[in-house]
Amino acid sequence: MTIPLYASNSHPLLLFVLQQTIVGHSLGAKAAMICALQHPQCMSRLAVIDASPTQYSHSHQHLLKAMLEMQQNGVLQQLKSRAAVAHHLKTEYEFNANDSAFVASALRDPKATPGQPLAWAVNVPAVLQHEHEVHHWPTEEVQGLHYTDPCLFIGGSESSRLAEANHSAVYNYFPFARIEMLEGGHFVHKQQTPATLELLNEFLR
Repeated sequence: MTIPLYASNSHPLLLFVLQQTIVGHSLGAKAAMICALQHPQCMSRLAVIDASPTQYSHSHQHLLKAMLEMQQNGVLQQLKSRAAVAHHLKTEYEFNANDSAFVASALRDPKATPGQPLAWAVNVPAVLQHEHEVHHWPTEEVQGLHYTDPCLFIGGSESSRLAEANHSAVYNYFPFARIEMLEGGHFVHKQQTPATLELLNEFLR
């Protein structure tokens, strides 16, 4: 599924919740940005967490290949918790803490399937094949569009998605955006939960 299709699937829901604040992270944030640009009447405010309206150059191929290998060799099914998966990724694949947390977040919720072995919540082979579509930004489809209601962009200082180089693109589409950077990676809202909530609460007042 491409991000524009993801966004278009969200639009019918927005018709039932007109003038609401939408908060999105990562892929969800990109879909929210596209919805805001194409259907501004559906939103009153937009909050984006660690994403930008740009084409990302980074790749998760090494992470996805590790996920696939763990699934195929049975290691994933032998582990008992997200923490154990993150530890395995650090020790066996030498992933850093941010990448390990990113991969572990893709696990199916163990509480939803008690007694069942751990499994990925995503179709890893499909994501591996179509990753480039996830990083895509539909420049032609949103050319000339702007969202002029209040926007808050929260980024992780250790993540490249909302790096300073991408700030000009943010202001191009969202001229009244406020950008706040917190110490952390792509999951800055988990690493800096109190600070993230403080920013969101202030924005939503």
